[in-house]
Amino acid sequence: MLSKNGAVSYVGGLEIPAIVNAGKEFGNGARYITPGIKYFESYTGDFDDVAKSKEATLAAISQGADVHYHILNLGLRGMEQAAREKSTKIIGSYTNRCGSNPLYVAYTITGVGYQVEYAIDQLVAGTWRAEFKPFGLAMGPKASDIAICGGGTPALIAKLETIKKNILAGKLKVLES
Repeated sequence: MLSKNGAVSYVGGLEIPAIVNAGKEFGNGARYITPGIKYFESYTGDFDDVAKSKEATLAAISQGADVHYHILNLGLRGMEQAAREKSTKIIGSYTNRCGSNPLYVAYTITGVGYQVEYAIDQLVAGTWRAEFKPFGLAMGPKASDIAICGGGTPALIAKLETIKKNILAGKLKVLES
């Protein structure tokens, strides 16, 4: 919904299930919103390699991508360099950079801190046990959400809310890590 060119990209670090699932679902979401959108997915093999993430982002930009998402650590600096050089935008992950960096048009909330807090609360209450626990939309906006910088248009916000409701209702299936 934020792409003007009809093309988006994802750059992940290591090609492991949770990181691959994030990339696949970003692409699935883009195609759900805009069937026929061009989607470019790549992995650098390293969350911290600035040069590789810049190269991957520039490759996607050369094919028309104007909005980029990532699961990177220090490698994010390479994506930022590419986006700044080519006047494209980023959907950040983990950290709210809205207003502090004009490259960012949105960010996702993955709630790693929330997950740790949940585990500690369960441990203190004596109810913690080793098990798979999905920390998706059903756990609330501290666990999983997306925020549009500047709030977004009413139409964009309404579309996002509909998508979230459809995921929660099981009308839209998503991958679990």
